[in-house]
Amino acid sequence: MRQRRAFRSVLIVSSLLIALFLAAMLVLSVTGYGLTTGRCLVAGGEYFLVVGDTPIYMLSGDKYFDSLQTGDRLLVLHGGVEDSYPARTGIYFLIKYGSGDTEGLDEILATFMTTEVT
Repeated sequence: MRQRRAFRSVLIVSSLLIALFLAAMLVLSVTGYGLTTGRCLVAGGEYFLVVGDTPIYMLSGDKYFDSLQTGDRLLVLHGGVEDSYPARTGIYFLIKYGSGDTEGLDEILATFMTTEVT
């Protein structure tokens, strides 16, 4: 009987946490903010978040970029992404959650550097 009560309590707390997370994500998306994961690309002293094969220029104070290197895995809270090339967004919060590999980033960098920036 005690095991059922404990399991039920864990289930209720887990459900509330999931509901809270989903509500927070809904509020973020409605207000124009986004939470995105990607890899860091450092090019010419500028910092980009690479999502898939798209580089997004990260606008922010340098406090977030001190320890970042190309290939780092990032979780970024950002504002809206501008329709430009490269895309741009303001960074409000950034978490480095891993040092990743740079596989594929060299090709993105080569394509990015040869494309005319508008």
